[in-house]
Amino acid sequence: MGLEVDASFVVALVGLIISVGSMLFSIYFGNKRQKHSMFSVRPICYIFHSNYSNYISVGIRNSGTGPMIIKKISYTHKYGEEVKSLFDALPELVQKEAMYSAFTDDDVADGLSFAVNQSMYLLCINPRNEDIRSLIRNALGSIIVNVEYTDIYNTRYVTVMRDLKILVRDNDVETQLSFEDMPKADEWR
Repeated sequence: MGLEVDASFVVALVGLIISVGSMLFSIYFGNKRQKHSMFSVRPICYIFHSNYSNYISVGIRNSGTGPMIIKKISYTHKYGEEVKSLFDALPELVQKEAMYSAFTDDDVADGLSFAVNQSMYLLCINPRNEDIRSLIRNALGSIIVNVEYTDIYNTRYVTVMRDLKILVRDNDVETQLSFEDMPKADEWR
């Protein structure tokens, strides 16, 4: 007649179904957790600069949420010629006359890792006079900084490029705007 099923067989079958289901559940959510971990520790490379009358600097900062590992830093002139460091891009007169506190060669930075919000100066220089400051700004204005980096999962990111032409000023005279020079509210329209 009927189908006679042993109780131990039913218990074993239910146990097998539950264990296979829990294993698939663990694999699925384990992959989800790993993807979440990869997305939550992303570095963001930011190339910053300071351009003051007594202080000029260029550096890199990790502005992301995870560690950043530098693969390569390179400096190129607008015409394609590579330079070993930002300091080497400066004229020889500037290298002798300016007081610098830091500069980094391209091969020194390769392989360095940066924690979140950690930064490093590629060049930090204090010009002694207006002529030297103008030479520095003009020399750096023709440089493009390229940074290749990765994260702890060896994810490939787009090379960050920053043109330093913003350092060049039309005139190096520091001007102060007074309230009389500013446009009036009715002139803004």
